Amino acid sequence: MTTLFSLFKIYRWNWGRRATEKNLEDFNNLIRQLKLDDTSTEPLQGKTMDDFQNFMGVLQHSFIVAEDPATGRIVGMASLHWKPLLAHGLIGEVEEFVVDKDWRGTGLADMLDEELRAVAREFGICEIRLTSNPLRVDANKFYKRRGYKLYDTNNYRLRLPI
Repeated sequence: MTTLFSLFKIYRWNWGRRATEKNLEDFNNLIRQLKLDDTSTEPLQGKTMDDFQNFMGVLQHSFIVAEDPATGRIVGMASLHWKPLLAHGLIGEVEEFVVDKDWRGTGLADMLDEELRAVAREFGICEIRLTSNPLRVDANKFYKRRGYKLYDTNNYRLRLPI
Protein backbone atom coordinates (compact mmCIF):
# COMPACT_ATOMS: atom_id res chain seq x y z
CA MET A 1 0.00 0.00 0.00
CA THR A 2 1.36 3.43 -0.93
CA THR A 3 1.17 5.98 1.86
CA LEU A 4 1.52 9.72 1.69
CA PHE A 5 4.89 9.42 3.37
CA SER A 6 6.21 7.15 0.63
CA LEU A 7 5.28 9.75 -2.01
CA PHE A 8 7.55 12.45 -0.58
CA LYS A 9 10.87 12.80 1.11
CA ILE A 10 10.80 15.69 3.60
CA TYR A 11 14.14 16.77 5.02
CA ARG A 12 16.14 19.65 6.39
CA TRP A 13 18.71 20.90 3.93
CA ASN A 14 22.02 20.51 5.73
CA TRP A 15 24.15 23.60 6.11
CA GLY A 16 27.14 22.16 4.22
CA ARG A 17 25.15 20.52 1.43
CA ARG A 18 25.77 22.03 -2.00
CA ALA A 19 22.88 22.58 -4.34
CA THR A 20 23.00 21.17 -7.85
CA GLU A 21 21.92 23.09 -10.93
CA LYS A 22 18.77 20.93 -10.95
CA ASN A 23 18.05 21.91 -7.32
CA LEU A 24 18.54 25.57 -8.17
CA GLU A 25 16.15 25.22 -11.11
CA ASP A 26 13.55 23.66 -8.78
CA PHE A 27 13.98 26.40 -6.15
CA ASN A 28 13.57 29.11 -8.80
CA ASN A 29 10.47 27.36 -10.15
CA LEU A 30 8.91 27.36 -6.68
CA ILE A 31 9.86 31.00 -6.05
CA ARG A 32 8.23 31.93 -9.38
CA GLN A 33 5.04 30.19 -8.26
CA LEU A 34 5.04 32.25 -5.06
CA LYS A 35 5.40 35.41 -7.14
CA LEU A 36 2.59 34.58 -9.58
CA ASP A 37 0.04 36.06 -7.21
CA ASP A 38 2.26 38.95 -6.22
CA THR A 39 1.07 42.33 -7.42
CA SER A 40 4.60 43.74 -7.47
CA THR A 41 5.86 45.00 -10.79
CA GLU A 42 9.52 44.21 -10.18
CA PRO A 43 10.87 41.55 -12.51
CA LEU A 44 11.72 38.21 -10.93
CA GLN A 45 15.36 37.37 -11.36
CA GLY A 46 16.37 33.78 -10.86
CA LYS A 47 18.49 33.06 -7.84
CA THR A 48 22.07 32.03 -8.49
CA MET A 49 24.20 29.41 -6.80
CA ASP A 50 25.94 32.20 -4.87
CA ASP A 51 22.54 33.52 -3.71
CA PHE A 52 21.65 30.06 -2.45
CA GLN A 53 24.98 29.53 -0.66
CA ASN A 54 24.66 32.97 0.99
CA PHE A 55 21.13 32.04 2.11
CA MET A 56 22.38 28.75 3.54
CA GLY A 57 25.20 30.57 5.36
CA VAL A 58 22.70 32.14 7.77
CA LEU A 59 22.85 30.00 10.87
CA GLN A 60 19.59 30.92 12.59
CA HIS A 61 17.28 29.25 10.14
CA SER A 62 16.19 25.87 8.88
CA PHE A 63 15.39 25.16 5.24
CA ILE A 64 12.88 22.35 4.74
CA VAL A 65 12.46 20.74 1.34
CA ALA A 66 10.11 18.14 -0.08
CA GLU A 67 11.48 15.88 -2.76
CA ASP A 68 9.67 13.59 -5.16
CA PRO A 69 11.67 10.37 -4.71
CA ALA A 70 10.66 9.13 -8.16
CA THR A 71 12.28 12.08 -9.95
CA GLY A 72 14.55 13.66 -7.34
CA ARG A 73 12.88 17.03 -8.01
CA ILE A 74 12.24 19.50 -5.19
CA VAL A 75 8.44 19.99 -5.15
CA GLY A 76 8.00 22.01 -1.97
CA MET A 77 9.98 24.15 0.43
CA ALA A 78 9.72 26.37 3.47
CA SER A 79 12.20 28.19 5.65
CA LEU A 80 11.97 29.03 9.33
CA HIS A 81 14.09 31.91 10.61
CA TRP A 82 14.33 32.57 14.32
CA LYS A 83 15.30 35.53 16.40
CA PRO A 84 15.07 36.50 20.06
CA LEU A 85 12.77 39.41 20.86
CA LEU A 86 12.97 41.09 24.24
CA ALA A 87 9.20 41.37 24.62
CA HIS A 88 8.22 38.00 23.13
CA GLY A 89 11.07 35.52 23.54
CA LEU A 90 12.35 33.38 20.68
CA ILE A 91 10.05 33.65 17.67
CA GLY A 92 10.17 31.96 14.29
CA GLU A 93 9.20 33.51 10.99
CA VAL A 94 8.19 31.33 8.05
CA GLU A 95 9.25 32.41 4.58
CA GLU A 96 9.11 30.85 1.12
CA PHE A 97 6.46 28.28 2.07
CA VAL A 98 5.36 26.87 -1.28
CA VAL A 99 4.29 23.58 -2.84
CA ASP A 100 4.55 23.04 -6.59
CA LYS A 101 1.19 23.61 -8.27
CA ASP A 102 1.11 20.00 -9.50
CA TRP A 103 1.48 18.67 -5.93
CA ARG A 104 -1.04 20.86 -4.13
CA GLY A 105 -3.89 19.05 -2.41
CA THR A 106 -1.74 15.98 -1.69
CA GLY A 107 -1.00 16.69 1.98
CA LEU A 108 2.53 17.80 1.23
CA ALA A 109 1.98 21.26 2.77
CA ASP A 110 0.77 19.60 5.98
CA MET A 111 3.99 17.59 6.11
CA LEU A 112 6.14 20.67 5.55
CA ASP A 113 4.23 22.51 8.29
CA GLU A 114 4.72 19.58 10.69
CA GLU A 115 8.46 19.69 10.06
CA LEU A 116 8.50 23.48 10.62
CA ARG A 117 6.78 22.90 13.97
CA ALA A 118 9.26 20.15 14.88
CA VAL A 119 12.15 22.54 14.22
CA ALA A 120 10.43 25.23 16.30
CA ARG A 121 10.01 22.85 19.25
CA GLU A 122 13.60 21.66 18.91
CA PHE A 123 14.98 25.21 19.19
CA GLY A 124 12.57 26.43 21.87
CA ILE A 125 10.69 28.81 19.60
CA CYS A 126 7.55 30.00 21.41
CA GLU A 127 5.66 31.44 18.43
CA ILE A 128 5.64 30.99 14.67
CA ARG A 129 4.69 33.95 12.49
CA LEU A 130 4.17 34.24 8.77
CA THR A 131 2.73 36.57 6.20
CA SER A 132 0.74 35.54 3.17
CA ASN A 133 -0.43 37.58 0.22
CA PRO A 134 -4.26 37.94 0.44
CA LEU A 135 -4.41 36.94 -3.24
CA ARG A 136 -3.13 33.47 -2.25
CA VAL A 137 -6.62 32.38 -1.17
CA ASP A 138 -5.88 28.65 -0.90
CA ALA A 139 -2.70 29.27 1.06
CA ASN A 140 -4.56 31.51 3.51
CA LYS A 141 -7.24 28.85 3.98
CA PHE A 142 -4.49 26.31 4.62
CA TYR A 143 -2.86 28.45 7.31
CA LYS A 144 -6.19 28.97 9.08
CA ARG A 145 -6.96 25.24 8.89
CA ARG A 146 -3.55 24.53 10.43
CA GLY A 147 -4.29 26.81 13.40
CA TYR A 148 -2.51 30.01 12.39
CA LYS A 149 -4.43 33.10 13.52
CA LEU A 150 -4.70 36.34 11.61
CA TYR A 151 -3.56 39.20 13.82
CA ASP A 152 -3.96 42.93 13.55
CA THR A 153 -0.85 44.51 12.20
CA ASN A 154 0.32 46.82 9.52
CA ASN A 155 3.18 45.23 7.65
CA TYR A 156 5.58 47.70 6.12
CA ARG A 157 8.69 47.22 4.07
CA LEU A 158 11.39 49.49 2.80
CA ARG A 159 13.36 48.41 -0.23
CA LEU A 160 16.99 49.45 0.02
CA PRO A 161 19.24 49.76 -2.99
CA ILE A 162 21.98 47.16 -3.07
